[in-house]
Amino acid sequence: MKLFNYFSLLVFFLSSGAWAITGAEYSAVKNTLLKEMSNHHDFTTEGLFHGLADGLGLTDAAQHLYVGSPTASEGYRAIYRRLCQLSKDNGATAEQRATVAKLEKFMHDIGLA
Repeated sequence: MKLFNYFSLLVFFLSSGAWAITGAEYSAVKNTLLKEMSNHHDFTTEGLFHGLADGLGLTDAAQHLYVGSPTASEGYRAIYRRLCQLSKDNGATAEQRATVAKLEKFMHDIGLA
C-alpha cells in the first residue's frame, strides 16, 4: 500500500508542474535574450551563458563557462537540458514557454546544444 501512495504522490508532482519555472529563472532567460538580441555585444558567449546558468540555479554548469574553458560544452548542455524541461512545463504560462523555447532554439541554432 505504501508503494502505491508513493507512486501516486510522484505522479501528482510530475503532472502538476514540479519543474515549474521560477521568477528568477524566467528573468534570467529574458535578460539573456535581450542581451543577445541587442546591437551592443560587450560580452562573451561564455559570460552571457555563465549568467544564465547562475540565474537557472545551475552552479555546476556555470563553473564550466569561462573564456577558454575546455569543458564549456558541458555547461551549455546542462543549460540546454534545463531549457528543454522549462519549455514543456505545464505550470508555466504560454508566454513563458514561448520565451524559453526561443532561447532553446537559439542555442540549438548556433550549435551550443
